[in-house]
Amino acid sequence: MDERQRREYADFRALTSEEAAAQLMSRCADGHCDHKALLLLRCRTWKRKVQDRLARHLLFRRPYVERLDLFDHFASFMSLQLLVNLMREHKFVDALDLYQVRHVLEPKLVQRAKLESEISAICDMLAESRFGKSQSIDVRGSASAT
Repeated sequence: MDERQRREYADFRALTSEEAAAQLMSRCADGHCDHKALLLLRCRTWKRKVQDRLARHLLFRRPYVERLDLFDHFASFMSLQLLVNLMREHKFVDALDLYQVRHVLEPKLVQRAKLESEISAICDMLAESRFGKSQSIDVRGSASAT
């Protein structure tokens, strides 16, 4: 990283969380983030309320299949419980969307989980989306009636 980039990141970190989020959201207004925007996303801490706003703007305006790369970035600084709760609010577009989340994103989320309650939240969110509320799913992916 050269001196210009260091200064730019330092200036970005010096902004309030709200100012930095507004700048980032305007940079990614169409829902697509370039590499530099992703680096800026990870170079600072974010207030919880701002994390929610950023996630809604960047993650959930497009189908999951188009956003899978961004989930790793958000999972690096956002509470896993908050991320799963936001995912629970947003519906899957189609079977391909759910398949991508199930086979690409779920293992990454489970790997980041530190508590049994986080793993349960991930599995419950996927079970509700995939099977309806009357069934649950365990970490290995088998369905069972509840």
